[in-house]
Amino acid sequence: MRSMRRSRPGGISLTPSEMKGDTVTAKPQRNLEPYKKKLRELYAHLTAERDAMEEAGLHENLVDETGERPGVDTHPADAGTELFLRERDQVLENNLDTILEQCERALKKIEDGTYGYSDESGEFIGEDRLDAVPYANLTVEEQEHYIGG
Repeated sequence: MRSMRRSRPGGISLTPSEMKGDTVTAKPQRNLEPYKKKLRELYAHLTAERDAMEEAGLHENLVDETGERPGVDTHPADAGTELFLRERDQVLENNLDTILEQCERALKKIEDGTYGYSDESGEFIGEDRLDAVPYANLTVEEQEHYIGG
């Protein structure tokens, strides 16, 4: 009876789950410390940005922030500008929160041994993409398909 194990160069055995037909799909060994460091630095930077936005009063209501009551003491154009700026800041804060969550998830994937592989297909994302977007969880092609590119 033939064993279901094959060998990698150097005599290291592969399990059947690491084999796909005759092609070896074992994950390459990579030094993940630079990515871990980059993710932690990005996380710290974005956390500081979010904290600064909160200190700037993003969560105050319009009356507290301007000292004026909308529609009574304020010209409509001023109220519109203030509303636009508040909405812009909320979108920026939401984007920061999303990237922070993705950084946390990428750090967990490093610990789990799944960092650098697509959540969708399991394919290797690629070092160039991870260098540019260390919290990426899809390949370039999958991301383009996802955003309709």
